[in-house]
Amino acid sequence: MTLTHHQSEQAYAGFVTSRAPGKHAAIARVDDNSAASRLHLQQGDVILEADGKAVIGDLNQMLQKRDGRTSMHLKVISANGTSRELDLPLTTRKIDEYQFEDVPGITPALRHRRAAFLRGEDEGETN
Repeated sequence: MTLTHHQSEQAYAGFVTSRAPGKHAAIARVDDNSAASRLHLQQGDVILEADGKAVIGDLNQMLQKRDGRTSMHLKVISANGTSRELDLPLTTRKIDEYQFEDVPGITPALRHRRAAFLRGEDEGETN
C-alpha cells in the first residue's frame, strides 16, 4: 500500500465549533483577524441557524457544501442570552487529505493476506 496526499480547499467561517450530537453548535475558538472576530463572535456563542437551517451537531458539514467566496447568514445567541443575526463572509482554507491506495498489480490473494495480517490472524487461520 502507498499513502497518497491530496490538498483541497474548503469554506471556512473563521471559528471552530464543538461537536455535541443533538445540540446546537457552540463556538469553541475564534481565529484572530477573521471576519468572525470582526463581527464579535466569541467562544461560548451558540449557532442556532445557518442560512435558515438549524445547526445541530457540526457546522462543518454545512460548510463543506459551500463556496468559500460567499457569506453565510447566522442566527447566534451569546453566553449572556442576547440573540442576533449576521452575515458572515466565508473564506477558504487548505485541507490535507491522506489516503491509502493499493500499489499497481496487487493480486486478490495478496490483498487477502494483507487483510488477515492487519486483523492479527495467522496465514492459515480462517473465520
